[in-house]
Amino acid sequence: MGVDRAKIVAHAEAYWWRPCKDGVVWNASEPLRIADLAKKEGLTDHGGAFLWYGPRSLEGLFLLPNAKIDAAKNGNFADFPEAVMMCSYLDHPAEEAAIIKGLKLKKPPRYFGLNDCTHFTSECLIQGGFAVTDDKARRGAGELYDYLYWSGGTKVLALDVSQGDATNVIDAGLLKQGDVIVYRNQKDKLRHHGVVYVGDGGIAMHTFHQWKSDWKTSGGGEQLYSLFHLSHDDVFVGDIATRWVGWWQVKEGSAVRYYYIGENGRLHAQAAKPLSTKTKPAGDSYCFADSTSLKICVRLKGDVEQLTWTAPAAGAAPAVTGKRLSTKAVLNATKLP
Repeated sequence: MGVDRAKIVAHAEAYWWRPCKDGVVWNASEPLRIADLAKKEGLTDHGGAFLWYGPRSLEGLFLLPNAKIDAAKNGNFADFPEAVMMCSYLDHPAEEAAIIKGLKLKKPPRYFGLNDCTHFTSECLIQGGFAVTDDKARRGAGELYDYLYWSGGTKVLALDVSQGDATNVIDAGLLKQGDVIVYRNQKDKLRHHGVVYVGDGGIAMHTFHQWKSDWKTSGGGEQLYSLFHLSHDDVFVGDIATRWVGWWQVKEGSAVRYYYIGENGRLHAQAAKPLSTKTKPAGDSYCFADSTSLKICVRLKGDVEQLTWTAPAAGAAPAVTGKRLSTKAVLNATKLP
């Protein structure tokens, strides 16, 4: 089974406000199975949904009649008095005891510490054909980060970079629908949140449940960002390879460096001119190209360069110019014979 970006995003859109297709929601320590919860409560024809509650707009897992699940999108508990609360948001129930009491529930929730973000993201990947075979990576953001980092099916476009560096990668269009962002707190260095990128700067996630929210703010304030690109549909063949594969001299102001662009979509950079243009060194940066434009992402750093090929006048060499997005520095490139 191949990887299908559309199916990853379709699962995210279908389940962002309710439990995933597998019928499971994770709290801080265990999986909560919706069918089992409904059975314990003696409820038939009920399913799960996330509802906001309390003056702080916290998020809880509730049981609702199946006929009302669709109406619960981004809904509040106050609008669904028949909803049965199964799991509250905070890890320590004493911290929200007054809030729970104020809801005037028929009985308090059985569980607390809702924590389903990584489970949601991994389920979206799985439903799209990208296997997440490690159990820990299915429920922990740090473990999912490790899994994607070492996967042969991903490219690490940025690793714990600033919002500005991540913006360069995303604005350049290198992060595609179905790719993944993992957030890390700058203060305590904890990787705590993983989301699905759905395009146009939007993400989908659980805990808190969101659809097409801004990727910049969805992990909270003061974040570092890691961007994982699923590489199954990257192509570097045909006319693209003919135009771009080979050795290039690149000038950035007075600085000169040399790139080898390989057919595998990798780029090798060095300061010295190659002794022979027949050598084909393995590269550790990534290239994304069509017939007239090339985008380079320096692996792990989130640094992006864009080059554009302009058809030459009769008898002239083609002009290849561009810029480094982080500094706006002008680039001029010449392919070596």
